[in-house]
Amino acid sequence: ETDVLFCFAVALNFPVKHLVGPDVLISGEAKLFYDEYQRGGYGTLSEDSRAFYRKLITTNLPTVLLEIDVFEKIIQSVRARLVASDLMQKLVYLSKNGTVETIRAALIEAGQRLVDGIGGAQSLSDILRDVQQFLQQRAERYISVPFKNMRDYVPAISNEYVVVGARTSVGKTSFALDWIRRQKMPTYFLSLEMSRHAIATRYYAMIRGISYAEAVRRIQAEDVRNIENAHGVFINDSSRVTGEHLPLIFSEAASRGARILVLDYIQMLYMQTRSERRDLELARISSILRDLSKRYDMPVIVLAQLNRLVESRTDGKPRLSDLRDSGALEMDADIVLLLSRRESELTVNVAKNRNGRTGDFNLYFDKQSMKFYDEPYELHGF
Repeated sequence: ETDVLFCFAVALNFPVKHLVGPDVLISGEAKLFYDEYQRGGYGTLSEDSRAFYRKLITTNLPTVLLEIDVFEKIIQSVRARLVASDLMQKLVYLSKNGTVETIRAALIEAGQRLVDGIGGAQSLSDILRDVQQFLQQRAERYISVPFKNMRDYVPAISNEYVVVGARTSVGKTSFALDWIRRQKMPTYFLSLEMSRHAIATRYYAMIRGISYAEAVRRIQAEDVRNIENAHGVFINDSSRVTGEHLPLIFSEAASRGARILVLDYIQMLYMQTRSERRDLELARISSILRDLSKRYDMPVIVLAQLNRLVESRTDGKPRLSDLRDSGALEMDADIVLLLSRRESELTVNVAKNRNGRTGDFNLYFDKQSMKFYDEPYELHGF
């Protein structure tokens, strides 16, 4: 099984992370590691490592079905080269030390192994089953976005790095909470600004459709149990979290079965090894978040503060350049959503979309329950 996984990596020419000893990661090329692995230089892979490589490789398989034939031929070619190399080494040794019979046997073996490597016919039903399984695995990774108006731009997410930027008091935390309320999927919420009690109370108010003040007065135990069972939201408000802790955060989220991770908000996060330049420090944090979202196959929604230039514009519309302290957010993100609001109307600018189009859509904000609606009439219960 491991040989097959590394053949995939070689065929894709994909730079993977290689294991040295138990679980120490270094970077390198799949081919170099494959050769060293074959020689026993790295020992054996643990089950966790096998799962990691399987996810890494399948996540990066070609997504266009027409490429499958080409991809298969590349894999077969790599396998044939590896088999041929092994056999040539054996024949060189036998030419000096073997008998006629052992050389003849080696040549027969070489021919058979190369023929086996080419592969034989496969029934149509088996091929269709393979295609069905391939499509199913792709579909299972995607999560439909909960806002109807957003689906014209971003119909679904899988392991995307999503940045949501806004000025203070526009409603980015409420936007994230309402996203996960509508999504109804296990979510890990890392809150660096608000306490877990404040986040939980606000979320409770959204579920009940009441104001925050009313929720503080009348939280009921039965409601809490029902919400917890239905939604599975895990909130971490530790003030000691740094950029170095992010791998542990993702690991904990995955162990709890979370499908989405939310960070509120990125400018509140620092590295233990501080940089003289804040933009470089945020760039490191952003890079870590991007890599972990891919590694764990988990979308991450990162809230970000925009700078004050937004307020000086007559139209009040934010731009990508307004992402405070870090152009790396714009570069790393798969999707950037910029929020601006006038009264109850929220404009969401899809400023960057790696896999789709950009543009604006509107949502409508209920200040009492802090929920968002796709249509204005929904504010009044119609």
